[in-house]
Amino acid sequence: MSRKKKNRVYVGLDALDIKVDTTKILEKNYYTFNNNVNDEIGHLQAVKDGYLLHLCLPKVLRKDNTIPFCKEDFKHIENVLACVQTQLESLFVVLEYK
Repeated sequence: MSRKKKNRVYVGLDALDIKVDTTKILEKNYYTFNNNVNDEIGHLQAVKDGYLLHLCLPKVLRKDNTIPFCKEDFKHIENVLACVQTQLESLFVVLEYK
């Protein structure tokens, strides 16, 4: 997404789509992902040969998507990754122990 204001272009990265290649089959074809305050930040959906994880980056940090994810937000990327990693592990690692 890009916004133009007074002949300047501001670019914000709004979402990430990450392909999770796996042969594991989860119980459901669709899972929601939430941030630390339980707001939905994205979803994991079954696709051919795995799953597609879609994350709305502004929603990871804010209640809505009115302000794009920008370079100042990258200082929070470790928290974002930890939140997503925990949820992915809870879905895929638990299957290994069943």
